Amino acid sequence: MNDPDSIINQLLTITGEENASMIKNSVHLVAGPTRQPEKDLVCFIDLYRKHDLLLDFFEWKYYPFEQIEHAPDILTEIILRNSATYLYSVVRKPDPVYMGIPFNQLPAPLQLLYCQLFSLDHTQEMMEETIRYYQTCRDPEIRQGVFEIIYYSLSLLDPKEIYFYMT
Repeated sequence: MNDPDSIINQLLTITGEENASMIKNSVHLVAGPTRQPEKDLVCFIDLYRKHDLLLDFFEWKYYPFEQIEHAPDILTEIILRNSATYLYSVVRKPDPVYMGIPFNQLPAPLQLLYCQLFSLDHTQEMMEETIRYYQTCRDPEIRQGVFEIIYYSLSLLDPKEIYFYMT
């Protein structure tokens, strides 16, 4: 699985081009990132855009966080649109991933999501900025993703603290 392209080519000679998309998706999903940053990033974004497929399997799960410095806008959008996938499908809390971009340069909802995923403390300011982001967001899918982050974060608080954020 170190060279998914050669596996894809071999499978295509057997099955034909009509199954190319399915074969490519399946092989990349199982193979994980190839450690060729530009190629992996293009593959991840293409599969998401063309097939609405979030590669959240094996080593792809936290890939957008690890690569956010290379395509911050599109990866932020992908993460926020799929925040429920990150929040509710975590079986084991992973160790924080390295992000090549300073944490304070991330949008507030992404900061809050990151804190929730990796069991880090978040600030009141982070929560307030996330709520403001939600209130001004125009994209319904991103808005829903930000709502999931807020809802998840509030569900972990004491009911008295929730009242503070709602007023």
